[in-house]
Amino acid sequence: MEKIIDFKEIAQYCIDQVKQECAEHPQSQHGYMTALYIAILPDNQIRVSITPHILDEAKRCYIIHKWSQLASTIWYAAYKIHSISETGEVGEGELDDKYSFRINWAHFNCPEEIVLKRDGETIYSASLWNHGQYILSREVSFLWDFYNKCKEECSTILESKLLAKLAKKEQKIDVLEKELAESSIKEEYLKTEIGEYRSLLDKIQQIVEEKRIDK
Repeated sequence: MEKIIDFKEIAQYCIDQVKQECAEHPQSQHGYMTALYIAILPDNQIRVSITPHILDEAKRCYIIHKWSQLASTIWYAAYKIHSISETGEVGEGELDDKYSFRINWAHFNCPEEIVLKRDGETIYSASLWNHGQYILSREVSFLWDFYNKCKEECSTILESKLLAKLAKKEQKIDVLEKELAESSIKEEYLKTEIGEYRSLLDKIQQIVEEKRIDK
């Protein structure tokens, strides 16, 4: 009979371990902040959540730990990734024998960024912030899709890097198209609002004119 792996139990053990490390480290006693749970389902789809319920259906999973780290006199966000395999083995962000991912800590003037590596060499990186919005969950989902595409289409690191450049351009186009669509909606809304104000102004002017005539 195949042994059922309790991902929730292993994940909680990993969280307790990181919390203990934070408590014992003088520069991170400010405390453990959050855990982000990433479940890889049997059909290879990804689910991301701040709660562990998604691990019930996972074939393997990842936990992204986040805490505050003191550097000089400033607190920065720090991260650690635990990977839990199909057999319950715990690693540090390994996707397979070639690929892994990590999150580079924030430091002076540089935000956190997620990084995909192939044979230890960075092939993709992206900031976790976009126009002031924290986008870790979105970037994790994108990275998973990109990793699978790399496995299928790229036989060399150079090919992976070229595909990453293409993916970033496509990602930027998607963002710009979304911003354009949003600005178009705002523009239409403003036009409608202006039209309503003008109509109201015309009615007020009409009432004023009628009052003048009555006098």
